[in-house]
Amino acid sequence: MQVVRQTLINWVNGVCTKDKAQTKRQLLTPMQEEALVDWCRQNSSSATPLHFTNLCARALQVCGKLPGKNWPRRFLKRHPCLVSAKPRGLDPKRAQNFNRTAVAEYFKLRRELEEKYDGIPPEHHWNMDEKGCQMGGGRQGSGMKFIFSSEDKEHYRLHSDNLELVSIIECVNAVGTAMPPAFIMKDGPLADHSDVEGIAA
Repeated sequence: MQVVRQTLINWVNGVCTKDKAQTKRQLLTPMQEEALVDWCRQNSSSATPLHFTNLCARALQVCGKLPGKNWPRRFLKRHPCLVSAKPRGLDPKRAQNFNRTAVAEYFKLRRELEEKYDGIPPEHHWNMDEKGCQMGGGRQGSGMKFIFSSEDKEHYRLHSDNLELVSIIECVNAVGTAMPPAFIMKDGPLADHSDVEGIAA
């Protein structure tokens, strides 16, 4: 394979670098790619991450050309600030209430209580955790991966909140005392669990 002499001279002088040469062959301009990266990070932070098919659709909107099947993976490789991962379900109601304003207000109230009562004893500091279980099985995760910002520690994705779920709650205080677990069911008559060991009739 013969290479034009001027091309070799340009490479030696740094006039044409490999990155610049590849840029000319890319589907999107650097500015368009940066806009698409910002789009992905925004969707990630709002728990509505893009799937590869959505990413290709956005690229089509930007440049008018449909990307090839390997384009999304090359796009992620060029932008380490984005990662492909399986999401965790996030109830829309929880997403609406878990925000910077609500969290800041909570810690403000905690600080005011501490000051009002000269410090709250550790045995009165309780922490709660909950686990949701779907009654009767139902649909399982599809295993599909979505695009998230690498800065997001949790990979959430909003899902429908119309499933029959039971919440299991556990509480423990700062000195290690734990309450018995509690079960939160939906409104309505309770099923008969009198035959279950450990449950009083």
